[in-house]
Formats: sequence, structure tokens, C-alpha cells
Amino acid sequence: MEKFFIYIILWYFKITKIRSFNKSSTPRLMWGITPILNFKYWNEAVKNIGYPSSTLMVEYYSSINKKSDFDLYYDDIAIPYYIILLRKLFPKFKALGQIHLLIYIARNFDIINTSYDGLIWADTKYWKDELDFYRRLDLKFVVLPYGSDYQMYSKLYNKSWHHALLMNYPEGLKKEKIISKKIDYFIEYADCIMAGFQFDQISRWDILPYAIYPMNTQLWKGKKNIQQLMELTVSSKYFTHPITEV
Repeated sequence: MEKFFIYIILWYFKITKIRSFNKSSTPRLMWGITPILNFKYWNEAVKNIGYPSSTLMVEYYSSINKKSDFDLYYDDIAIPYYIILLRKLFPKFKALGQIHLLIYIARNFDIINTSYDGLIWADTKYWKDELDFYRRLDLKFVVLPYGSDYQMYSKLYNKSWHHALLMNYPEGLKKEKIISKKIDYFIEYADCIMAGFQFDQISRWDILPYAIYPMNTQLWKGKKNIQQLMELTVSSKYFTHPITEV
């Protein structure tokens, strides 16, 4: 029954062309839903060059992050009356009770920057239906893996790394099957994959794989005596020369 309601609601919003309500000449970017701090800095960087951009997260990691690190959370999105009614009638239909979040994303964004985790229905059996819904509405996917979203322990080349993951994150071993399915999906349908530096089990990347660590340089202030710190004296039996430019 839940799948029937999901199909009807998504079908209705598709035929009513919900994306025509908020057309934008400038691509609107979304980052989420896994609250990794890199998304915060990516989001701030593209805002600084003039793109409308926002993070949307399911939660935040209070031990290492602040709630203010991200723009929006699920609870910030207004719940339509029909969702409130459906939640009361079908309290066990958790995915159905979140369907307004899919509609919000489809209405307000053009490019979804995410990980292999997926999005709103990432932990449900409807994860693929959600991604298909966005694709049919011509949203674009950029995938930025971060670690546990794509690491399949049995396919790691480095057995020392394999052992370290088993000792520290043993639960990751149980996710290989679903991780494999999501990787296959995005390999086929993503518009861009930025693989990072760990790519043992990933067959596709669209830019040179390298470690991506966004940093807001505007928050860093150089010391007044930075020139002194940068001076390096190179000495040998032939010459002594201060280097003042790096």
C-alpha cells in the first residue's frame, strides 16, 4: 500500500510539472544529506562566486560539528497538510511521511551534490525510486564520496587499510551489498563523479582523482611576522642565500 501512495504522489507532481514553478537561469545547488563538513565548505565557496546554494541535512554530528554549520534540516521544511493526514492514517509508512522532502528538493534545486549514500530515502527500499524521480525531472547528480559510503572491504587492494577498517568500523562490512548497488546506479546515471583518492572499487571518475579538502581561507589570518617565518637560509660551503619568496 505504501508503494502505491508513493507512486501516485510522485506521478501527480511529475505530470503537473512542478519544476516549472521555480525556474532559475542560474543553477541552484544542494549539498547533502550526510552531514560531512566538506559540504559546508563547498556550499560556502559556490555561494561566494554567486550561485544559489544550500545544504540540507538529516542531522549533524554534535561531537565534531555545530548545528549552524548547515543551512537546513528535515525539520525546517514545512509539512503539507496531506502529509500530516497520511502520517496519522499510516504511521508505519515512514518513507511516505517524508515524501514532501523530495518535492521540496525537486522544486528548489537543479544540481544535487551528494555521496553514494543517496538522499532522503537512502536507508529505505525506495532509495532508487527517489533518485529516478529526480532524474525524470532533469535534476543533475554530482557524487562526492567520503569513505564509508563506498568502501567495500572485500575489494580493497590495501590489506592494511582493510584490517584497520575491520578493527574500527566492523559494521561497514555488512553494507557491501547495498553499497555495490548504489555505486552501480551512480556510475550509470551520475552527471559527474569526483572519486577522491580512495577508488579501489570505483570504475568511474570524471576528474583526476585526488584528495579534496575544502578550506575557507578567509577565516585564516596570517601572523604579522609571516615574512620572518617564510625566510629560509640555504647554506653550503659555496653560498649562503636567504629565500624570501615561496
